[in-house]
Amino acid sequence: MLDGNNQRGLVGEALPEPLLVLVTDDSGNPIQDVTVDWSVQGGGSVSASSVPTGADGRASVQRTLGTTPGQQTTTATLSGVEGSVTF
Repeated sequence: MLDGNNQRGLVGEALPEPLLVLVTDDSGNPIQDVTVDWSVQGGGSVSASSVPTGADGRASVQRTLGTTPGQQTTTATLSGVEGSVTF
């Protein structure tokens, strides 16, 4: 998780900042062309269900909140890798 966590917004509207992850190898070097799968919990949507990382190892989506007030989360998962990050 690189940026976009703990945002607040109005129901039915996009959050002000995108959700951003950084994918690196064991040495901390960015990895390009890794697919990051995005899923929402609690309603709403993301701008894409999967996004490849760029040359800088980053992948991001825009999160739109659902129409019901309350906590809503978004999970980013690497295809073929165990584990995930939840915003």
